[in-house]
Amino acid sequence: MTIGPDHEARLVPERRALADDVYDVILGLLMDHRIEPGAEVSIDGIARDFDVSPTPVREALARLESEGLVVKRPLRGYTAAPLFDAEGLRKLFEMRRILEPAAAGLAAGRMTPAAVAALVDD
Repeated sequence: MTIGPDHEARLVPERRALADDVYDVILGLLMDHRIEPGAEVSIDGIARDFDVSPTPVREALARLESEGLVVKRPLRGYTAAPLFDAEGLRKLFEMRRILEPAAAGLAAGRMTPAAVAALVDD
């Protein structure tokens, strides 16, 4: 029996890399402020605490850096990104003020009559 690639993809569960699991753990620590904003993030410390090698920790931190949640400093390692200051919050809300009405307008323009009816009925 021959199984095509589309069918095989549904039979085999998605594999997660260890770096994905480490990413989830570090993200949780950052979001819960168990790693405080501005605090150093030790690759070796995390690897030791979670009994993994430093490689998946480095991969997870590189991903978090690309998302702006940690900052890499040459020869110093990673630190948790600082919280926004008043100016950063002002800029964030200004950007949201510009983007959100446009996004809402696009979404509203794509609504089906059934979706509009569902909103009106609620």
